[in-house]
Amino acid sequence: MCRILQAVDKTGPIKSAASEVGRSYRFVWGRLKEVEESFGAPLVDAQVGGARERRSSLTPTGRALLESFVRLQNTMHEASDACATELRRTLRRKAR
Repeated sequence: MCRILQAVDKTGPIKSAASEVGRSYRFVWGRLKEVEESFGAPLVDAQVGGARERRSSLTPTGRALLESFVRLQNTMHEASDACATELRRTLRRKAR
C-alpha cells in the first residue's frame, strides 16, 4: 500500500500509479478501496476535469497513512542497521 500511495502522490492518475508499481489499474483500485473501507475514510481524491487528464491526489487520511508508512520504514531500517552493527562487533570480539 505504501508504494501505491507514493505512486499516486507522484504520478496523479491511478492508471499511471498502477503502471509505476507494475500492477493493473484494477488491482490498485481494488487495494485502495479495500484499505479505504477498513479505515472508514477515503485515501485518494479522484478528480475529473473535463478535457484535462483525470488526476488523483492523496486525502489528508491518505497522506497521514503514507507518512506513517515512511516513518515505520525508517525506524525498521535504523533498527536493522543497529542490529547489524552490534552483530559485527560481537563477531569481531569472538574472532580475537
